[in-house]
Amino acid sequence: MTSNHLEALDEALVRPRRIDKKVHFTNALQSGLNNLFLVTYLSDANKEIYNTLAINSKKIPTPIINNEEIYNLVERFSTLLLLNEFIVVEVQGYLFYYKEDPYSILAGAAAWSE
Repeated sequence: MTSNHLEALDEALVRPRRIDKKVHFTNALQSGLNNLFLVTYLSDANKEIYNTLAINSKKIPTPIINNEEIYNLVERFSTLLLLNEFIVVEVQGYLFYYKEDPYSILAGAAAWSE
């Protein structure tokens, strides 16, 4: 069971032996946002992210972004979101929505975070 308001739950639900563990999720810190961005976009074995549309249409795939550019984007991204309060899973969902295009993340991050 999950709740943003533990105090609103009936006492019968939260009495001892009903709930094994309570986990409090705190808001993401800048270092956490940086790491999440890097894990999402740095590819395995230092490969580059390729345009999946080009691969699917059998055209010659060209890199969308290389890992050096990802490092340049990471600080800008986490700074945009730091002013607001987010838990990691919210940010992760946003990142995966733009998995194929890291540049779009910066363009929409300010509007998304409002």
